[in-house]
Amino acid sequence: MQKIIFGLSLDATSFHDKEGIYFFGQMEFMRWLELQLGLAWPAKNYSWLRTAFFRKVLKAFLESRPDAFFSASFDADSYGTTKAVLALRDELLLSKWDFSAPAASLKRLKDMSELERFLQGYLAEGVDGRVLHNSFAERFLEVEAALEPGYLPFLELTLVEPVSLLPVWWQRLVGVLQDVGVHVSENRPEIHQNPNSDLHKVAQMLVNQSFKGNKLSLVGDKSLVVLRVARDYDGLETYAFGANKRGEKLPFVVMPPDLKLPDLVFESDGLPVSGNTSVSDLRPSQQLIKLAHTFLWRPIDLGKVLEFLNLPYSPLHSHLAVRLASALQDRPGFDSEAWHRAIQSFSDSENVEESEKEAALFEYNFWFGRKTYFQKTKIPKSEVFSIYLHLVKWAKSHLASPSSGAIYMSIYRLSLDMLDLLDAIDEQVISILDLDKLTEIVIQATPATFKDREVGASDFAQDPGAVVFPTKELIWFNFVSSGSDYVAPQFTRSEIHYLQAQGVELTLPADQNKLRKWKRYQPLVLAEKRVILVVPDKVEGVYADLHPLHYELAAMIKNMGVVTIDIRQNPKNLEGLLAIRPASDVLPKASFLEGHLLRISPIQVPENLTHFSVTELETFLFYPHYWVLRKQMQLYGSSLSKIKDVQALMGNIAHKIFELLLSNKLHLADNEEISEWFFGSFQALIEAEGLPFLEYGKEPDLLAFRKKLYFSLLSFVYALRQNNWKVVATEETLRGQLGKNPVKGITDVVLERDGQYLIVDLKWGGKTFRKDMLKSKEDIQLMLYSKYFGEETTWWDACFYIIRDGVFVTRTSGLFDASDLVLSKEAFGEIYEEMMERLVRTLDWRMSQLSKGELELRTKDTVADLDEYYGEQIFDFLPLKNEGYRFDDYGALLGGVE
Repeated sequence: MQKIIFGLSLDATSFHDKEGIYFFGQMEFMRWLELQLGLAWPAKNYSWLRTAFFRKVLKAFLESRPDAFFSASFDADSYGTTKAVLALRDELLLSKWDFSAPAASLKRLKDMSELERFLQGYLAEGVDGRVLHNSFAERFLEVEAALEPGYLPFLELTLVEPVSLLPVWWQRLVGVLQDVGVHVSENRPEIHQNPNSDLHKVAQMLVNQSFKGNKLSLVGDKSLVVLRVARDYDGLETYAFGANKRGEKLPFVVMPPDLKLPDLVFESDGLPVSGNTSVSDLRPSQQLIKLAHTFLWRPIDLGKVLEFLNLPYSPLHSHLAVRLASALQDRPGFDSEAWHRAIQSFSDSENVEESEKEAALFEYNFWFGRKTYFQKTKIPKSEVFSIYLHLVKWAKSHLASPSSGAIYMSIYRLSLDMLDLLDAIDEQVISILDLDKLTEIVIQATPATFKDREVGASDFAQDPGAVVFPTKELIWFNFVSSGSDYVAPQFTRSEIHYLQAQGVELTLPADQNKLRKWKRYQPLVLAEKRVILVVPDKVEGVYADLHPLHYELAAMIKNMGVVTIDIRQNPKNLEGLLAIRPASDVLPKASFLEGHLLRISPIQVPENLTHFSVTELETFLFYPHYWVLRKQMQLYGSSLSKIKDVQALMGNIAHKIFELLLSNKLHLADNEEISEWFFGSFQALIEAEGLPFLEYGKEPDLLAFRKKLYFSLLSFVYALRQNNWKVVATEETLRGQLGKNPVKGITDVVLERDGQYLIVDLKWGGKTFRKDMLKSKEDIQLMLYSKYFGEETTWWDACFYIIRDGVFVTRTSGLFDASDLVLSKEAFGEIYEEMMERLVRTLDWRMSQLSKGELELRTKDTVADLDEYYGEQIFDFLPLKNEGYRFDDYGALLGGVE
């Protein structure tokens, strides 16, 4: 006898069929029934063509019925409305309404009745291409009608959910199956929970709903644990470490369907993966399909372009794409010097064959050289068609790839589906919103394929209702709200009364919410020894709301604290879970010396150095860990990072404008000529490398930036003229020595007056910060520029010009008639002499630390301990920082430092 275990959520679990026993969710059970009854099921999911065809039907229907209930929403979002009306029709079909015309007062049902008659007539006309592909609803009704006694012999059906909680159509089908001789029973597993455990008390109260006013007082025996973590990753990593150290199989895991982290974390820790993560051929191909039409629009979405350039599989040559991504991240535009250098660098590369270069540059021109259209307009469908036809040809040419053929096949099929869908719509012009909807429809219809489940992996369920059998230990990852915890009403009361009077049984929101509540309880009911509910503050970087069951637990448990373990601030709180995860196993310990000095292999800095840039020198002195990770370990930020923020972008453009003005000696021109040059050059520069300013909604920011920069430029030129300064150098490279270590820097501007030189460092903002630097004698860059300009025996004065404020920040009076002056009792030469002595001592000390294998980790949390450990010796050095590095790319690596 065949045995089937059927559950609404069993499509989302790791249970595998055994001999004579099948685990079926809704889709798999429907397909099995169709096979037994000799009914054909679609070999491919044609829901995307179904949506496109039904949209045509709605459009034609609205020509004769412009007052239909969905008219306004169809005008706003035709594809979204089509999907919603289809879903309503499917539910009415499953509920077996005959679409007979109701009273005029029930407008929505009356419209649906007329729409159904219109649809049947539309299909009956027999025009080619008029096919409404069957949905789950039509297939379900076909199966129900085909069932007769004797068709399903020797079948035993076990229901996971109580039959009373199933949707009415499944209740109806279960009744039909019983009528044709199938033995049907409900799943009633035998559970062995300790009757005195916290878990058993909570589970029983949930099942019996007996906690109204009677709160539980728990003992904290760790049979029920609420584990509070900062990020979703933390809970996974914690558990994986412990399981790996103990060499044990992970417990049963409950996780949301879109959570990829468990398998990724378990795999990285050497644990067998459970197979809940889709294989890599699907997501890259889907992303390519979604991003391909980005190049048709302007202003172009630079974030999507950057994502396109970083795709592992795209028509652009990978060497060219990497160069372009790096250029775009730093100088966001397609006509910047960095962009052209990236293309030239690829063309000059000796690692790429000439034939490959030619093909790559053709691809570059196809994507970046094409005609674009404003986002608020509609574009010819032929333009979109050409994009996906190009992808079809490109993917087809790579199908024979031995290692990536499956990925190219996925791209090929998705691109063909896009072409079919474009053919299926009548419109010859299309909007960006509709195009996004079309790609979404195609992608949603694509079946996911998953990694193979490895031997010894944990069983998992992607829905709490898929926990079917008793399990000793269970961990529920991301025990937070999914954002759709309750079902909103689909029908009004008058519609419900009418349909029920017609004999139509509906699954109402109250019934659906009862089913959801039953599902939530199953992990606690079926776990025998322990349940761990992992509650992260953030999921994928976004703050998450508490799970509805969490609120129920808080309401029914008097002393919630005894079951809660919080490792957000102090990971050592895991010692409270000592029985299941020794803290010494979970928290890997680096080799620390006293204070916060990390033991590393000794580094002899001069042997690994060609030169220090001035910026690198400061980093090395104050944050040596950053220098070691970047220069020694070659850990660089990915070009997948976001486009440079607006403040940094303003700084880049402002510097460029000043450089162009001074290098072309336009500061000597009159104001009228400067103005004419500025506005033309500014606009050209924005278009070349400031495209974020051209996005919708950014015009006020652009105008304010232009105005501020213009007047600052005039103020700078005026100050030079009024104070008789001449520009003698811009962007000049300066070189010098610090002991054995070469140092290099680039000064922005050098001025001269009566044989005296003045170094000017241009800064976009931060006036108060720069003034504080001068007060505390921390202007290392200015000091080095002063030292290495001209003869090293002479100190030249130096100052900042703050572009945003249009003001010089100086230490010496008399340089300018108007400036922000930081008064000092000492002359700048004496100050710089003292700073140089301290700098040399600090540099020698840092090198000595590295040569002994000592690496300081300086963050805001370690500053006090470090200062206490070093003692009074630090007063001989440059003032060390009392906070972490503002631009530390490695902050995540230091997150566990206490």
